[in-house]
Amino acid sequence: MCKNNVLLLSINSPSESTGGGHYFRTLISGYSKNVNKLIVIGKSDENNMRGIEGVQYYTFNKSLISDLISRLFLSPSFLFFYIFAILKYIQDVDIVAVHSSRLGLIVGVIRLFFPKKKVIVHFDNNESHLLLLRLKKPNVSFRYFLTLIDFILIHLSEKISLKLSHRHTFITENDACSFNKPVKYIIPICLGKAVDVEPICGGHVLFTASFDFEPNILALKEYVEIAKKNSSFLFVVAGRRLSQLDFEQPKNLSIFSDPSDFQMDLLFKKSSFYISCVNTGSGMKTKVAEAMKYQIPILATSHSLIGYEDIIGKNYLFNYKYSEDITSETFEMLLEATNRQEIFADYTMYYSYKRVESVIYSLLSGL
Repeated sequence: MCKNNVLLLSINSPSESTGGGHYFRTLISGYSKNVNKLIVIGKSDENNMRGIEGVQYYTFNKSLISDLISRLFLSPSFLFFYIFAILKYIQDVDIVAVHSSRLGLIVGVIRLFFPKKKVIVHFDNNESHLLLLRLKKPNVSFRYFLTLIDFILIHLSEKISLKLSHRHTFITENDACSFNKPVKYIIPICLGKAVDVEPICGGHVLFTASFDFEPNILALKEYVEIAKKNSSFLFVVAGRRLSQLDFEQPKNLSIFSDPSDFQMDLLFKKSSFYISCVNTGSGMKTKVAEAMKYQIPILATSHSLIGYEDIIGKNYLFNYKYSEDITSETFEMLLEATNRQEIFADYTMYYSYKRVESVIYSLLSGL
């Protein structure tokens, strides 16, 4: 264990169910096992849940005012509105770990006021690249204008984060290469202990995502097509803001919009298969790891498996290219080949909190 005191700062909430929230908890777990004292600062939310004992949690409200004022100061994150409060907490630590490349301006302020403190930046995607893809589809709208402003600010923030941090980590090797940085410290999405569940015969096929994220909306269209072509199976899709989307719903497809943690847990426990149809975007697809947590066989595109290189080729994983590749025979073959104990072992080794603890230890050594 490192004897340093660390402050971990994130734009996410410690309890939210998004990919960013999961990654925030990954980092909290990794640091909590490796440092003398950990202070966590993030976004307030209605759940207001706290995780690990001994960790000091402080949260700030995200609002229209905090967002607008932060952007007036050229920061694409609401947290800059609270910069002076954040600096007070930084006085008592040796290392500041920053989760999100949106916080580059805060990294600059920390280096200005506390030049002797070490700063680590954790990238969980390449957000400027995602925004650039949106900008390649121009339209005359206020939303397009806001996307353009965010792209400029986030691109600047990423450059500041890379230049002024003492060390930085990436969620996948692909993301490290996209920033033209060496693949040295990779922290994949990691989750808690595997869930002990009994195999379900005749359970549904599941796809889950946050549907305010464009790559997931595109993936939903493909999932609907797969459901249409496999009418003898029951398909389920669940996730944030799903009810706000207008799409064709086949009779064998059930939807669960904004499910609670309890509901999502039941959906995974009652699943026989998990499908990830995502074909665009950076970072890792969190729900692939979550399916492994429940020992569910997985069907996924190559893009969905970025960051999951350690399990490619395993019998419980079917890497498909086209939706036409998924038939009733595919499901039967996958179910017969799957060894749930093998999924459990691979999940524990590669995508549980045990892995991130060792990477954080290496990251802090000699800093």
